[in-house]
Amino acid sequence: MYLRAALRNLLEARKEDDPLRFGGDHLAAEARQGLETVVLREAGWFPFEKLPRCRWAGGGETAPEIIRWWVTLAWERNNPGGTPLLKRYLGLLDPASREALGLFLLKVFLPGPLRNKTGEVRTAEADDARRQMASDQDRLTLRAKGILALAAGTPEADLLALVRAYQREHPSNWAQQVALAELLGAADTWSGAQFLAEQAHASHLSPVRRTAGLLVERMAKARGWTPDQLRDRTIPAGGLDGDGVLVLDFGPRQFKATLDAALKLVLADPSGLPLKSLPSPRKGDDPERVRAARALLRDCRKIAGAVFGLWKTRLHEAMCIEKGWPVQDWKRFLLAHPIVGRMARRLLWEDDLHRLFRPLADGRLVDAANQELEVEEGQVYLAHAYLVSAEAERAWLEHGREHGVDWLFAQLARPYPNLIRLKGMTGIEDRLGWMIDAKTFWGTLMAMGYRRGRSVEANLFRSMIKDFDAAGVQVEMEFTGAYVPVESHPAALRALRFNRLPKAVPLGLPEVPPVLLAEGYADYLAVAGKGGGYDPLWESRAEHWVP
Repeated sequence: MYLRAALRNLLEARKEDDPLRFGGDHLAAEARQGLETVVLREAGWFPFEKLPRCRWAGGGETAPEIIRWWVTLAWERNNPGGTPLLKRYLGLLDPASREALGLFLLKVFLPGPLRNKTGEVRTAEADDARRQMASDQDRLTLRAKGILALAAGTPEADLLALVRAYQREHPSNWAQQVALAELLGAADTWSGAQFLAEQAHASHLSPVRRTAGLLVERMAKARGWTPDQLRDRTIPAGGLDGDGVLVLDFGPRQFKATLDAALKLVLADPSGLPLKSLPSPRKGDDPERVRAARALLRDCRKIAGAVFGLWKTRLHEAMCIEKGWPVQDWKRFLLAHPIVGRMARRLLWEDDLHRLFRPLADGRLVDAANQELEVEEGQVYLAHAYLVSAEAERAWLEHGREHGVDWLFAQLARPYPNLIRLKGMTGIEDRLGWMIDAKTFWGTLMAMGYRRGRSVEANLFRSMIKDFDAAGVQVEMEFTGAYVPVESHPAALRALRFNRLPKAVPLGLPEVPPVLLAEGYADYLAVAGKGGGYDPLWESRAEHWVP
């Protein structure tokens, strides 16, 4: 309370001043006064002495005490999303300084190596000490989450890669993930917007989903868009032009990286000959441009990989809920995109007139006979076997074979249940009692975009779920259960069910959108196929492990 009161008094004394009107000397004097007034508690672990040296946007070096004061101020304000004053302070630095400071602070907040230290001798006491160290470090860094307000300038690709890595390695640390989500909202990058949109419905942590959803709504509103439009219109390209080419400039010579059919970056020298990697610089090359080119290539690879993974999932979900895109938006934001456009060419589409077509690299849309179609108005959708005739299905499968189409995912070959037979039912149980390893069940469905269902007690869960927010439907795959962390042991499948969101009220199967029902059923069969088939003793075998 004393620290906050002292900080408030200091800021109140200067509220009529705009410190940004003054030069570095004024800011240095302010910093010295602030550091004398506010002493952070439990901050002995923070490496203030290693803060990067920064420079002003207008030239000249920034006094170290200024950066230290800004970090102190951010710490005490305790807002990872930043404040107007801190954002204005950060804008005084040149881009390289903002990037260096942001990367430094983000890595301090995510001290992975401290959590992963292990000794050669494992004892119960040593394990307890390591757990305590990790717990202490989590607590201390979380108290300092406000420093993330100064990390918004972190290079876009690095920021997203570090956030994803932290989420992957520490999936249960919801408070840190919320802080990182707020940082992504403040950074306001296209890759951050995409990630937050994903987390808004895919995170297994409800505080993260809620925070991400609010941030997406705020970012969309600021642009006059809907959240759905934000997802479609902020797809990062990683520096690739409309033809999928990235120019890497060494000064006197330029290299090119081009996306191939498999969406991998292929390098070529100035004469067009393929390269395995960028060459070493030679006399006459500009060292600064060489470094920038290498960083650009690295970032492009990271962003292209992230976009591919995210949009493969998003396009599949769009097919499940029969999402439509206005034709002109589809052409401008998806088809013309250097990464997503290449993915769209590996999919089958349908227009309002129920005509099926596939985009080609030259922009033409062709039917199964390879005849060009004109689609200029209305909406377009992703086709599915349930919605097309058997004749059209055969024609398009033959088209794919003839033209060597590597379909992005199955649209015409996945099984679907007989809807007439399912009338009056609320679940499908034709794989009830099929045995599967619990870890395989969990891992297979995680890879399909599912997450753990609500725990029934302690860390015990008995289902995996996947939300389709736009359709207001949740797919639920029930099994005999497992504890977190999931270990290998016998388990058995139960039912496939569908729930109405947001309260997860059970749905009758005829109420489920047909394509979503078909795809959920196909997932059910796919995960069953990972096991050993039906076992008449499944209850006793599975319940022995999970009471």
